[in-house]
Amino acid sequence: MTETVLYVDELTVHALMNGWVDYLLLGATAQLADEPLPRRRRLAGAAVGTAYYVLYRLANVGLLPGGSLWSSLAVLLLFGGLMLTVAFGWGGRQPSRWVGLLGPFGLFACLAAGSAFAIAYRVGTPAAPQWPAGFLTAAFTLLVSARLAWGLTHRAALPRSWQGRLRIDWRGRSLELPAWLDSGNQAEDPLTHDPVIVAEVDAVVPLLPVTVVPAVRQLAAGRWPADSNWMQHPDSCFLRPLPYAAVGQPRGLLWCFRPDKVHWHDGYQEVETRRCLLGLTSSPLDRHRRYRALVPAALAAAAVPTTGPQTVSSPRSWPAGSPPANQSSRGGSLVHGSAIPS
Repeated sequence: MTETVLYVDELTVHALMNGWVDYLLLGATAQLADEPLPRRRRLAGAAVGTAYYVLYRLANVGLLPGGSLWSSLAVLLLFGGLMLTVAFGWGGRQPSRWVGLLGPFGLFACLAAGSAFAIAYRVGTPAAPQWPAGFLTAAFTLLVSARLAWGLTHRAALPRSWQGRLRIDWRGRSLELPAWLDSGNQAEDPLTHDPVIVAEVDAVVPLLPVTVVPAVRQLAAGRWPADSNWMQHPDSCFLRPLPYAAVGQPRGLLWCFRPDKVHWHDGYQEVETRRCLLGLTSSPLDRHRRYRALVPAALAAAAVPTTGPQTVSSPRSWPAGSPPANQSSRGGSLVHGSAIPS
């Protein structure tokens, strides 16, 4: 009769290391799935995984019935689902959210287990694997793979979360542009404090009177129009200069006009306002032309979820030309295509 010896101190150390790995596994799953996970629930889920490990080891030496049943796929899936349920909860969760949890959990579990077994048997022998080395390798694998997976998925998703569509209405004409929500754009009108949207002049040309398009292009490029009489044209009175400074250009003028209305939406939220300026630049805002305008954060701050046709006005609601008494007049500065207060 073959006897197997199980040392309690060895089992305790291995169980604690297994619990640490399960704790990292649940953290990596929550990070990739963008799910909140309080520490106490994370510890409770790791405790379930640790309990399974202890039961497996006891059954492996014959102290519990079942033998090889504890290492079967069905039991592994059962305890894996129990870990997720204890950690993330069951109530009110949609099936699609469970799929979003099971995918990262299964991926990280396979990576951690595969690396642990490979190193444990590589460092030790088939008869005496070095499980501490395996547990440490599994922990390192989870930390690295979670960081890489989060970076890859969010690098692809982040640009989409900041992109949207900007519709500009002016003098009976309407134009829609791809736009980028720029948190660094804090430029505003020094008198009314209305936010300033920066747009490529080539994209806005269809809105402008044909008679002043050449002059507007030259102004947007930072040059005075060759036609010295352009300001006397009746169609040129809509333009107004906004002082700014940029990297490599300590001072300049951003030529703007006030549209009748703008509407910004990104699929999740929307805002409609008449209280803003549209600044024109000749420089491409994105070399791949993914967006042609920069929407300031002050304008998007008043956005509402797109649950219906409701729209809201801009954050500023005082009459034009009448800023509050405690507000000082400020210009704006343009840095890397983003306007910030000077």
